[in-house]
Amino acid sequence: CRRWRDDLRVAVVVDIRRRQTIRPESGGQPGVQRREVPRPVAVPPVKPERPASVKAVVIGDSHAAGVGYSTTLHAALTAVYPGQVAYYGVCSANIAWWLTPPQARNARMPCHAAAKPGRPAPRIETGPVPPLPSLDDLLAAKPALVVFALGSNPDADPARLLGQVREKLAAAGSETRCLWVGPPPIPPRLDGYKKTFYEQLNAQLAGRCRVIDSRTVMSGQPAG
Repeated sequence: CRRWRDDLRVAVVVDIRRRQTIRPESGGQPGVQRREVPRPVAVPPVKPERPASVKAVVIGDSHAAGVGYSTTLHAALTAVYPGQVAYYGVCSANIAWWLTPPQARNARMPCHAAAKPGRPAPRIETGPVPPLPSLDDLLAAKPALVVFALGSNPDADPARLLGQVREKLAAAGSETRCLWVGPPPIPPRLDGYKKTFYEQLNAQLAGRCRVIDSRTVMSGQPAG
């Protein structure tokens, strides 16, 4: 038995080595072997899971991913739409990030919080962002309500991107209501950008989305 096991071990090793090397083609140096170069294996792109039964969708930046805010909003929506809330917040994300196809996004974001329909309230996590659904994916589920919590992180051309969002909402139909939670009054260095953003937000989505001015809510004073 021992000799049989030794013979089997030798046969396996020889077979492995033979698969790793090939003989040189004619014209090569005799007796020289070269290692076979493995062919690259095509890996199909990872497709994000598209929620099948969704009535409320939340997408946003750290404003949505933040502790307290995310759990409170998720609980409020779940009370109205039990088991049918899709909640996604990605720190440092802007409008362009959410309009970009999942496979082309930058996954190296500071943090994220996500909860698929029927799952518990989202928790902040660090590390690469998983392939979350795009806005098109989520609107394809025909939700009754979409909540955007975006605007804290500057976009290169927010007016154009807001126009794209308006077109996507129009294609989704009037049955999908929209609520936009605008950026908070911090950090102060972005006050100028946020003032312009709110003007563009109201101009592009007036009559389509209800806009909540977080500057007013958080400061307790009317925003300028």
